[in-house]
Amino acid sequence: MRLNSLKLTNFRQHANTEIHFETGLTGIIGPNGAGKTTVLEAIAWALYGNQAIRGNRDSIRFMGAGARAQVEVELDFVLGSHRYRIVRALTSAEVYLDGADTPIANSISAVNELLQRRLGMTLSEFYHTYFTGQKELNVMAAMKPGARGQFLSRVLGYEKLRIAQDLTREKRNRVRASIDGMQRGMPDPEAVLRSLAEAASRKEEAEARAQQAAHRGAVRQREMMAVEPRWEMVQRQREQSAQLLTQITVAEEKEAALHRDAERITRELEGVQAARSQLDTLREAIEPLFALNVELQALNTLYREEGRRKTLLEAEAALREEIARLEERHARIERAPALEEEATLELEKRRAELEDAQGLLEARRTEWVRDRQEAQTKREALRQQYSELKHQRDRVVAVGEDGECPTCARPLGGSLHTVVEHLDEMLETVNVDGNYYKARVEQLEQMPDDVRELDEKRRALMQEVGTLERRLAKVQLAVQELISIIRDIASKQQRQVQMK
Repeated sequence: MRLNSLKLTNFRQHANTEIHFETGLTGIIGPNGAGKTTVLEAIAWALYGNQAIRGNRDSIRFMGAGARAQVEVELDFVLGSHRYRIVRALTSAEVYLDGADTPIANSISAVNELLQRRLGMTLSEFYHTYFTGQKELNVMAAMKPGARGQFLSRVLGYEKLRIAQDLTREKRNRVRASIDGMQRGMPDPEAVLRSLAEAASRKEEAEARAQQAAHRGAVRQREMMAVEPRWEMVQRQREQSAQLLTQITVAEEKEAALHRDAERITRELEGVQAARSQLDTLREAIEPLFALNVELQALNTLYREEGRRKTLLEAEAALREEIARLEERHARIERAPALEEEATLELEKRRAELEDAQGLLEARRTEWVRDRQEAQTKREALRQQYSELKHQRDRVVAVGEDGECPTCARPLGGSLHTVVEHLDEMLETVNVDGNYYKARVEQLEQMPDDVRELDEKRRALMQEVGTLERRLAKVQLAVQELISIIRDIASKQQRQVQMK
């Protein structure tokens, strides 16, 4: 494994640090608390995640960073024949292979599992071998030679080869035992030879019997071929006989049906003759009624003409009344088209004024809401930052010089006073900013006067537009009614002319 580069963003003492590792040895020099151990911790965190950090996850954030600032470590290294790039943050992790733009793993659990599988060792094994600190070398030094050999064999992969050799040896022993068991279970060779000779003898007898059976089958086949033409001729004669019987049965049924039809026709002819006699008698009886029928038809014609005349008179009177009513309505709504044009122009004017007022109101209201939300968000962020800084200061003051630094976890010593002053300055700055944004939130809590005036103007314009729309709808209905009335008057006048 060879490291190429390491980039730290808001990680403990490093706000924005980037290191490139050249070939050979790389030395990291600096005073206590400068962040030398933090570089090693960042490499382990990039490879193994939160289990490799000192303290909890929130303690690795740079003190000068905001509450929502991104904490990120990017590690580039070569392992085997592949190049890996890890980008790990507090809530995400990604691994890129050989300079690709798409990650091969994009979640914390998937990245941890992939890297541990590729490295071939746990975090503890990694710390005790390739990543061992100076104080932790005593762990291997304290081991006995046998234990140290087993530990290195497991770390370097030799343990897997030994397990594979043991498994191969066990499988070979099982195969040998199986072969010995099979040999012991096989019968005597002389008995096998006798069984084979008896089977050959039975096979020859069976083949002889099979040849005899084939000869008898051929003889029977020739006999059947000699009889087959006569059998086919008998079958054809039997089928012809069955067809003749069927035709005879059908002819008999047709004959019976014809007899029944003849009897029915005879009865129908007798009925027709009787009906003709009755028809002649009735014709002689109704002959005097023809003259009365002609007179009745003439009277019916006169009656229908009189009824039609009365109906036309009533329809003409109703038509005159309808025309008069339509003309009266026409006179009342004759100015509807001019009123429609006036109402349309007035409505378009008011709508334009409403759109302008609506646009001004939305822009001013959006600006007011955005300012208020930004002030509230900044105030909450400052509250959280003040709480975190206050907690760190109280903890540093409580532990004293013997305590650990909240960022690098090293003893404070003589730098306690400097750390406390730095924290006090940050608290004072956050407090001043918080008071400003508190006053700003209170100022923006109430709706500004210009926004209220724009809202009232918009409501008044909406009422005027609604009134004009209702008025325009009534005028448009009147225009449609006017067109219909003109058409009805023309139609009814034409009908009146036709009736005269």
